[in-house]
Amino acid sequence: MRIVLIGPTKPFRGGIAHSNEMLLENLSKKHEVKAISFSRLFPKILYPGKFQTENGRNSGTLDSISPFSWEEHRKEIERFSPDSVLFQWWTTFLTPCYTYLAAGAAGRKIAICQNVFPHKEGKATGIKRAIDNALTKVFFSKMDKLVAMSHSDQRELRALFPKKNSGIYLEPVYGLEGIKKGAIKRSEAKKALGLQGKNVLLFFGFVRPYKGLQYLLQAMPKILQKSNAHLLIVGEFWGDKARYLESLDTLDIGKHVTIIDRYVPDEEVPKYFVAADLLVLPYTSISESGVIRMAFNFNTPILSTNVGGNPDHIHDGVNGFLVNPHNADEIAEKAVEFFEKSMYQRLSKGMSEVKKELEWSEEKEKAVLG
Repeated sequence: MRIVLIGPTKPFRGGIAHSNEMLLENLSKKHEVKAISFSRLFPKILYPGKFQTENGRNSGTLDSISPFSWEEHRKEIERFSPDSVLFQWWTTFLTPCYTYLAAGAAGRKIAICQNVFPHKEGKATGIKRAIDNALTKVFFSKMDKLVAMSHSDQRELRALFPKKNSGIYLEPVYGLEGIKKGAIKRSEAKKALGLQGKNVLLFFGFVRPYKGLQYLLQAMPKILQKSNAHLLIVGEFWGDKARYLESLDTLDIGKHVTIIDRYVPDEEVPKYFVAADLLVLPYTSISESGVIRMAFNFNTPILSTNVGGNPDHIHDGVNGFLVNPHNADEIAEKAVEFFEKSMYQRLSKGMSEVKKELEWSEEKEKAVLG
């Protein structure tokens, strides 16, 4: 089968690029795949992070805001004559570009929905939500198939577009380029971070309002009462960092928290996940999480809120814990239980077992292309 896959690839940063790279790698095992990435994804004024790529260079040729570029790539797709065209979908900003390409493309058109609608950031206005809903429907109307990446999003797609063909694709664990797994031991990782003898909690990824970091910070005083804990916050802050720093002072937990406020490239990732006893994802909302798939590389147990696609991969008491969102007390209770009962080995083994569910397979390929 001839396939066009449209979406960001490395060196673009973040989970979408990781996800797209994994899909490209797996589909290329049996099919002829043409990947189209971006020369410009977001204009600088619309991107809240410091940099969009890891090395200052871009991986593709598609300019998201240039109709001239859209037309060039429409012709390129036409010449390739694909059986299927796959679009990585996560932001309504791409609606004009994607809709133009879809309208002129031959073959089946499939949207891989990283999330159905954009993440809710703070107090989104009713007007913004209405615009996002309208733009999403415009693009989805051009698709022959919608593929959700979590059961929660699949239910949303079926409710909104009951006549559309829809599937679910629980994607595999993210590979991390150039990393030899097991190259660093837990004791070495903790020593490298100056955390010998500590019970290490890890919050990893871009810090955004819906990630719920404030609830983890609020849980820390209770965790510290019964555990020699230390929290690693590893990821670039998008938005008001001052509010989090103020919480460290108000809660008097500053000396028990280390902040690495930057994007961490693949080669540095193992140090943090191997050193961590427990990854904490206190999200208030989510569609599906790339951080979870990174954690499976290292069998790091996960304490997560029971939102979005997180329960698709976190089985309570097997490879981690699920708690209610917006609840610092439950986060503290489960973290204390984890440390007091020395549950790392058992839940880490659970991560290893659950990981088998995420291996690439014919069923996953059919979920995307079928």
